[in-house]
Amino acid sequence: MPRSRNLNDNYAPINQATRTLLPPIYKNKMAAVRLLPALSLKSRTAIATLIFILITAVLLTGASSVIVQSGMERIAGEQQAVLTAHIANDIDRKIAVRQNLLKQLAAEMPAANRADTTALREFLIAHRGLNPPFDNLSVLNRQGRQIVNLNYPESTLDASQREYFIHAMNSRQRSISMLLNGQISHRPVLIMQEPILDRNGAVELILLGTLNIERDHFLGELAALKIGKAGYSFLTSADGTYVIHTNKTYILKNALSLPGDNRALVRIIHGENGPFLAADNDGVEGIFTSRRLQSIAWNVTTFLPAHEVFGPVREIAYNALYLALLLMLIIGPLAWWYARYQLAPLQSLRERIQRGHDTLATGKIAYANNEIGALARAYDLLAAEKQLNQQTVTLEKERLRVTLQSIGDGVITTDTAGRITYLNPVAERMTGWPFGEAIGLPLRTVFDIVDEATGDIAIDPVDAVLRRSADDMPKQHKVLRQVGGARVTIADSAAPIRDANGVILGVVLVFHDVTEAQKLAAKISHRANHDALTGLVNRHEFEHRLARALDNAKQHDQQHTLLYLDLDQFKIVNDACGHEAGDELLRQLTMLLQTRLRKSDTLARVGGDEFAVLLEGSPPRPAEGVADTLRKTVKEFNFTWNNKIFPIGVSIGLLAIDHRSPTPQQVLAMADAACYIAKDMGRDQVHVYDAKEHDLLSMRRDTGWIERIRHALDENRLVLYSQKIVSLNARDAGVAQYELLLRMRDTDGKMLPPMAFIPAAERFGLMPEIDRWVIDTVLTGLTKAQANGGKRGRTDGGNRLSIYAINLSSATIYDDTFLPFLREAFVRFDVPPSRICFEISEACAIANLSKVTLLMRELKALGCQLALDDFCSGVSSFTSIRHLPIDYLKLDGTIVKEILEDPVRAAMLTAIRHVTHVLGGKLIAEQVGDPALLERLRDIGIDYVQGHVIESPIPWHPDETGQQQLDLMT
Repeated sequence: MPRSRNLNDNYAPINQATRTLLPPIYKNKMAAVRLLPALSLKSRTAIATLIFILITAVLLTGASSVIVQSGMERIAGEQQAVLTAHIANDIDRKIAVRQNLLKQLAAEMPAANRADTTALREFLIAHRGLNPPFDNLSVLNRQGRQIVNLNYPESTLDASQREYFIHAMNSRQRSISMLLNGQISHRPVLIMQEPILDRNGAVELILLGTLNIERDHFLGELAALKIGKAGYSFLTSADGTYVIHTNKTYILKNALSLPGDNRALVRIIHGENGPFLAADNDGVEGIFTSRRLQSIAWNVTTFLPAHEVFGPVREIAYNALYLALLLMLIIGPLAWWYARYQLAPLQSLRERIQRGHDTLATGKIAYANNEIGALARAYDLLAAEKQLNQQTVTLEKERLRVTLQSIGDGVITTDTAGRITYLNPVAERMTGWPFGEAIGLPLRTVFDIVDEATGDIAIDPVDAVLRRSADDMPKQHKVLRQVGGARVTIADSAAPIRDANGVILGVVLVFHDVTEAQKLAAKISHRANHDALTGLVNRHEFEHRLARALDNAKQHDQQHTLLYLDLDQFKIVNDACGHEAGDELLRQLTMLLQTRLRKSDTLARVGGDEFAVLLEGSPPRPAEGVADTLRKTVKEFNFTWNNKIFPIGVSIGLLAIDHRSPTPQQVLAMADAACYIAKDMGRDQVHVYDAKEHDLLSMRRDTGWIERIRHALDENRLVLYSQKIVSLNARDAGVAQYELLLRMRDTDGKMLPPMAFIPAAERFGLMPEIDRWVIDTVLTGLTKAQANGGKRGRTDGGNRLSIYAINLSSATIYDDTFLPFLREAFVRFDVPPSRICFEISEACAIANLSKVTLLMRELKALGCQLALDDFCSGVSSFTSIRHLPIDYLKLDGTIVKEILEDPVRAAMLTAIRHVTHVLGGKLIAEQVGDPALLERLRDIGIDYVQGHVIESPIPWHPDETGQQQLDLMT
């Protein structure tokens, strides 16, 4: 019979007896060790003799007890294995009886009544009296839906995704489910299923019999079974989950996750039948035997506590140990007398040591072949080892000195009075003080630092550590004033030097030069607020300065003027000569315009060929003269490229700013409107903003679009295009993603881009209707595609992994009726919400963060995916949106395009990618039109890309593209 007991198990009685009889030594060994040197050698020898006697008695007793225990374990294990096999056979018999009853019931079910649920229910009622009965009988159709339930007629169980139903449908054979938690009874149950086949051999119905395993007539008797006085039996599944146990709190819990020793359960799970000795989950040691059931992959295990089997043997061992103690009391005095006689020579040896001899191995002692000679030689070895240790300490000290001289940071150490005890070469170079001159000086004399911001004398870091106030020190950078007057910006830190008892012996100060790091940070800040092409401030920084000017106007009743400039012939240069020529034109105009402005004026590039000028402290009348000067300057400038001369003009909108002016965004929009009117009235002129004129022109311009959009909706002339989003990560390569883009087909067949009609739709509140049209169209198309795929043998239309991104307008996001509409739409259309990803712009999210956050959480609850669009086009960064439940961040295209020429943009993109992954999202780069840009994004680690280099937008036809998309994925 196999046994895999640990060797320590054989000595368990001995260990227990030792713990009982010698508790002071067993529980506090160090105390005993400290006690021994206080005794004389004679006493220690006597104690050693007594311990030898005790150990001999323990070993003899333990050996005999191990032999007896081994025999008793074998006998008890054999008997217990027979009992375990009997229990397993009884359980297999009970399961076989119920399987045969279920088979008989299925065979007697009339074929003519199988389609009649009423007849089926009457049939089951008539056979309710099966003995032993099932706890419940029910019938499933081939779709997995419950059509009859004997005990719970109102139940609407859907077992189509249950493992036992799928197994029965595939195998067409009877089977038993694994342990389940009943949906209605909320108790652990087994489900037996008997397929009922039609004439063609296909599964027509499945008859289910539910068994409550806790019932006494089934398996409940197992929990009450007692083996001996405290033994018990239990039932576990193949993965170690308790099915039946005397402790009902363990049922349906995995034994490996319970506290305590579970190594016995591991051995049972791996197929070891035993008997073997181990501890159960409650820490009780005993004998385990196990047997695998024939009908289901479960193990029946019996457990008998070891104290019931081995109690008599251990009692004999204890008596033997008591006898050994009695012998010790008799032999102890004799051993002490003998040790006193034999160890008298040690007295003279002790006297030589006390007199301070450097060595003892001289004369007869050196050549004595006894314990005294060995002790003398050990003393000599100890003296040699002491000398070697002193040499080692000196060597380690030298290594530490070399290390401190080699590191790149400056290091200074001081004593508790703040006087310098050491400084490395880097500290010498940075302070300008040589090592020999600095030793012993106060730290402030050598380490002369001032606050970088105020220029005041900075706090002494060493003094702060000694006063235990280092945590209160400001964390800003400091300026170190070197010998000779040079200055360098540094970052420093200080820590106490303590001895083994925690007493402060001094302070170590570490500092390094951060000048270059500061320059890089300043460069990054400049790049973030300035246009890379022209060097002017960008739109974000301009809006910040505009907001500051608006606050000034409201608080101090100041007047300012805003100019909005739009070049008139810029597109001609771009189309005729390319973007390189357009970029050069913008650079030359920038330098020209700056010569016509004051230093206090702000010139910014706010768009492709659009500029804005903030004339602070300038009333409208003088500002008109400045605007006209700028217009004439541009008109008189002739741009030359490849021997071609291009005349350039500019249209300027002028807006006065005072205490009544609205937000920066609205002010810019008003100036842009005035500029638009200037272009509409013939270009190359300055137009002063007039609210009435602007509203009239906008109304006249947009009213026509309202009718055109209405007719397009009625005549179904809105069109969806799709553009592929490709993963650069091999793990996500199987998921096809597309963004759906809106177009409008005009009455003459011309396809209009979204910016031609979307602004008018937003102005007159048509966007919620358009967004709902998009959602209905997408869900309808995907439903049809799934249906067509099902006819070809594909239940999901061939594109089960495809995800479609739909843009939501701000009007829809703020519409309280949108969520009920969306829930109803997902009910009407059989499309999983996880296939839809809604895109919300960063600007819209920040405008009303609380409402957008609530909407996003509702969309996530539905199962939809979420993306934050145009990220980095606004000012929110990660500060405001880090709590939004988003799956993707879509980078603004203008940021992506600049990373090839601008390393700072690339560094920013790398940082954004890292933070996005920390937040649990994926990063998508838009407007990728260059293969070189694609490779750069791959190197940075961007997750997804979208743009013309991957695929240009194409008309979306879900009935035709479903198979095509599957082919692309495979």
